[in-house]
Amino acid sequence: MNAAREVSGMTEEQCIEALATTAQLGSIMATGVAARLQQLQLARLSGNTAEMTAQTAKLLAVAEQQRLLAAKLDGQTDTLIGVTRRLGQLTVWLIILTVALCAFETRRLFEPRRDMKSDFVGAPPAAAALPPALMRSAEEGSSPAARALVILSNLQDYAKLSAKDASSSSARANSRLEPTRFEIVQSPLAAKWTFRLDRFAGEVCQLVETADKHLTWEEMKVLDLPSVDPLQKRVRFQIFTSPLAARHTYLIDLMSGKAWRVTVLLDENNKETETVWQPFLGE
Repeated sequence: MNAAREVSGMTEEQCIEALATTAQLGSIMATGVAARLQQLQLARLSGNTAEMTAQTAKLLAVAEQQRLLAAKLDGQTDTLIGVTRRLGQLTVWLIILTVALCAFETRRLFEPRRDMKSDFVGAPPAAAALPPALMRSAEEGSSPAARALVILSNLQDYAKLSAKDASSSSARANSRLEPTRFEIVQSPLAAKWTFRLDRFAGEVCQLVETADKHLTWEEMKVLDLPSVDPLQKRVRFQIFTSPLAARHTYLIDLMSGKAWRVTVLLDENNKETETVWQPFLGE
């Protein structure tokens, strides 16, 4: 201090005052720097707060969109459930309609055969019409499934009666035909099962289509066919076709009772090779 005083030429009191002033200025500057730092921190905090507020608003908007989407999905789910229920009901009614149409077609198919019964003595009466329960079945039960089961059951019984009646009519008609040698027999289920039968000799041909779209008769093998003299002009063979399934197609020897059935032969690759008449087991 003495050296500073000697250089500046100030007295000791003046030096002390200068130092005090310098200390006050340093304190004021430090206070200003601290205040400035606080202002910067406050500004930074304010910026962070604004950014967080914006992000919060954005998250709230996303949450609102998700809520709206969830509500929309709930509505679509309810719509799909309703559509599924309606489709189930529609499916049940379609099944009912399909079964009714099948029964109608079966009845229409057998009507000509029932008309033939009036030409023969002792022919059985025609099958009864649909039972009254079938007409009332649409009113029974509270669910479409219950009504469908009732109608299906009645239609099955009716189809069985009609098939049995038509089969009996066909057998009687064939047994009372004049002793002509050939006849054509066709399954009511498939046109490809159309046969020409030599009723005297038992030879069978199947109706086929050639490559140029012409029809012809293709001879079929009848395994273990007995030797018969066709000059005797005696009806000995007959073909029976069932309206229930095409596989129930049989050839019978009316004299011996021997019977054959249509059999499709397969090779080692499970491919059809030939269709023959194979005798029943043990005959």
